[in-house]
Amino acid sequence: YFAQFGFGDWFQSATLLSYFLSHPDAIYGVTWFLVPLIVFQLLGTLSYGLMRRRELPCCLLMTVGFMALFWAVGRFPGCFGILSYLQYLPVLLSGCILYWYRRECFSRKSAGMLLALTFAVFLALCRRCSPDRFSVPESIPLQFFWGAASFIIAMLLDAQKPFSVPGPMLLLARISFGVYLGQMTFGALVLDAALKLWPAIPLGLAILVSFLLTVLIAAAFHQWIEKPLGAFLASCQKARRYEQNTSSPGELRKKVSQ
Repeated sequence: YFAQFGFGDWFQSATLLSYFLSHPDAIYGVTWFLVPLIVFQLLGTLSYGLMRRRELPCCLLMTVGFMALFWAVGRFPGCFGILSYLQYLPVLLSGCILYWYRRECFSRKSAGMLLALTFAVFLALCRRCSPDRFSVPESIPLQFFWGAASFIIAMLLDAQKPFSVPGPMLLLARISFGVYLGQMTFGALVLDAALKLWPAIPLGLAILVSFLLTVLIAAAFHQWIEKPLGAFLASCQKARRYEQNTSSPGELRKKVSQ
């Protein structure tokens, strides 16, 4: 399967250019979610100062920003394909709303109003960008609704009686995004090899092996890349905060070197 792709295909896939050029990625078909994720992180970086102090106005500002971004990108006919990926920005914002509510940054009423607003914006964007997937059985808004509802129910139950989560489940939670990104590549390689040997290798066994391989690769990525990178960024943020609170450059250099 992968032999059909040339260097240009792999380069566009690795840099996500295929999505911006309105060419769906056939190599890593699950990486489309990185497009709205990166855009969301850029918007979050621009509004980080407000986000730290005023979460509620920040949510409203980002919602307005989504609509403005869609209007601006929609002005260019050749960029309509990218809108089908950016329509998921309200989904990411709803995750932030649930996180801030969990940290008691605003009331339950405010969280409910913000979630309703993001859902309404998501409905409007889906109706424009994905009208073929607006109704059942593949309703994107319905998936978003039930996904958010399951999180809210779990949070309310946990507030009454905290859950006891097993260690393996916590590990899967930490590496879940890596599992999502790797399942179509590493899992597909194992399944492709197993299908060539079928019926010598049962399909159920091939699926199990492909899942375990994907989990192992995602765990290795988390241990050797995500965690060191996160620690490095945390140290940089700590040094920046210390620099803002001190007036002695020499003392700052000594603290950072330690």
